[in-house]
Amino acid sequence: MKKGLMIGIALAVAFAFTGMLMAAEPAAPAKQEATKEEVFRGTVVSVDAVANTIVVNNKKANKEETFQVDSKTKITFAKKEYKLADIKKDQKVAVHYRVEGDKKIATLIR
Repeated sequence: MKKGLMIGIALAVAFAFTGMLMAAEPAAPAKQEATKEEVFRGTVVSVDAVANTIVVNNKKANKEETFQVDSKTKITFAKKEYKLADIKKDQKVAVHYRVEGDKKIATLIR
């Protein structure tokens, strides 16, 4: 009878520790959502090389968007690389961008 009682207590203690260990394991970190890249096509309204921004208007969608340009932004036309200051008002462009907080960051302008 004592053996049965001892085995029962040992099993109860083992299960209790197992439960505590499982509860103490840190949760797996949440997967970070991949930043979805989008494209906005339209006509250049303005370029500010000092503030590193470009404003593009899409008449069909009746929408105007401002994009941040950073050092990683590629600007290409006809397979040639350009600088932000080379882009002119009324030029047709396609801006590939990602959203970070409340800003739209241009990744590619062509």
